[in-house]
Amino acid sequence: MTHRDQASDIAALLYPLPEPGTVEPAEAFDDAVDEIRRRQDDCAEQLRNTANAAASDVLLEVLAAEAAIKADADARMRLLLGYARHFVAPGGYPLDTLAAACHLTDRGVSKIANAQIDNVARVLGVPPVGGKQLGDRSDAGQDDTDLRELARTTADSLRTLELNDKDTCSSLAQTLQDAGIEPHMHGDQLAPTPPIRLTFGASHREILEAGVKNSTATRNQLRILSTWPTHMRIEHQLGILLPTLLNPTPSPSSASFLANVRDDLRKLCDLDD
Repeated sequence: MTHRDQASDIAALLYPLPEPGTVEPAEAFDDAVDEIRRRQDDCAEQLRNTANAAASDVLLEVLAAEAAIKADADARMRLLLGYARHFVAPGGYPLDTLAAACHLTDRGVSKIANAQIDNVARVLGVPPVGGKQLGDRSDAGQDDTDLRELARTTADSLRTLELNDKDTCSSLAQTLQDAGIEPHMHGDQLAPTPPIRLTFGASHREILEAGVKNSTATRNQLRILSTWPTHMRIEHQLGILLPTLLNPTPSPSSASFLANVRDDLRKLCDLDD
């Protein structure tokens, strides 16, 4: 069996040669192929040098780099959606236009754009057009039927979800993100108090005090949650689930966690504001 040059293979995947008929004008095809081959050769040489210098797995290094590029691109897209929706006069781009450009739903665009208002304002140093505020839902253009349906389908998926099935977890996470769900959504409005963690050898008094303070913090969060409209509570619950789907790590408590999220989503779907 012939041993393949991994660096050359990776370079070919990163810089694939154009197919005949895809280059305009047609007479420029050979020049385009030559240019891509030069890029492949340069890339392969850099990969070999990196592997030799750091004694690292070059394929894993490239995958990590591409994942970082994807995350950066996603962050830039979110900022641009916030800008297009809330900072372009007179009234921002329509939701359906932005949704079509990004392959998202109208609701997903609305959620992402609203969440980026403060970030865009900070970068540009200007307020949004019309003084829109973070969390403004008036431009959603629809009721919460689709959000409740998302919660129902997610709850159904959790009945059989296994965290070692990374493909299914990734697919479900992408569905939530496309709908505008973000990790720990609205969690900043709970004013969370970090739980008191005891060290080994804590006294009986310290244990009691920690228990009281932790219980009080939990009750305060539940009280705040009870004042939220149903759509906000559903988004928060989906936001609690999302980090686990993005980084699925099976543990003894996984089944209990997924069951609790599933039950909470089902209950929220049946609530009326």
